[in-house]
Amino acid sequence: MRIDNGGVGLEVTVDGPPDGPGVLFLHGISGSAATYEFLVEHYPRHRLHRLDFRGHGRSDRAPGAYLLDDFAGDAEAVLDELGPMPIVGHSLGGITAAYVSQRRPELAPALFLEDPPLYFGEPGVFDATPFAVVFPLMQAAIRDWQADGTSAEQIAAAMAALPSMSGQGAMGDENTPDALAATGTALTLLDPTVFDPVLSGESLGRFDPDVPIPSPGVLLQPDQELGGAFFGDQASRLTAVSPGIEIVRLHGVGHLVHDSVSHRERYLTELDRFLERYAPA
Repeated sequence: MRIDNGGVGLEVTVDGPPDGPGVLFLHGISGSAATYEFLVEHYPRHRLHRLDFRGHGRSDRAPGAYLLDDFAGDAEAVLDELGPMPIVGHSLGGITAAYVSQRRPELAPALFLEDPPLYFGEPGVFDATPFAVVFPLMQAAIRDWQADGTSAEQIAAAMAALPSMSGQGAMGDENTPDALAATGTALTLLDPTVFDPVLSGESLGRFDPDVPIPSPGVLLQPDQELGGAFFGDQASRLTAVSPGIEIVRLHGVGHLVHDSVSHRERYLTELDRFLERYAPA
């Protein structure tokens, strides 16, 4: 499915029966709809909508328009076209879902947030995480791979050999084969300039984590020391202003929860519980 957002063409992959309860899935930065491919078989009675954000996957590139406001506009364009539905988001997708809830809560009846970087806009927070080191290296590697015509399979193999952000082995040891394959696909299609606003500190735009998020839902919080993006006192800060968000604390996993060999089943358990409550089939 193709949806236009102010001249930017957005690709939405749709699976499941037309009369099934709808759910919108939003990937993280540098990802694509492919990261949620494994869920199609798991939820055959739901109508799954997997968006490729601008600059990602098979959506149009939009250099200079990769702020959170732009990504939120992409999600809102999909929901305006298809109607309100619960949103499942990882990282960038999670903070985008939260921002949509702040901006237009009628579009987001419930949220499932996987390690969203809600506080990265505050001084020093992003710089204190592994992402500040990893993102520039990723951007340079992606430019080289794309210039050399490196295949998705070759990129997946290269990613598998890299050290994980947790520092506890290679990415190939910690992440499922399908997750690595999805990463290879995503990086062949990515506009590398999506990282520019992140590295300059401009990416979060007008998002304020101390403004209430009115939609109810669940937030998965992994271990900070293993590369989590939501950490420290952020849980207590969030629940103080947004008590409808339940924090689920995970141990032994970092930022890539749904990609994790050790924690994918736990991810599915929590997502099952969320959908049973907010989008029962």
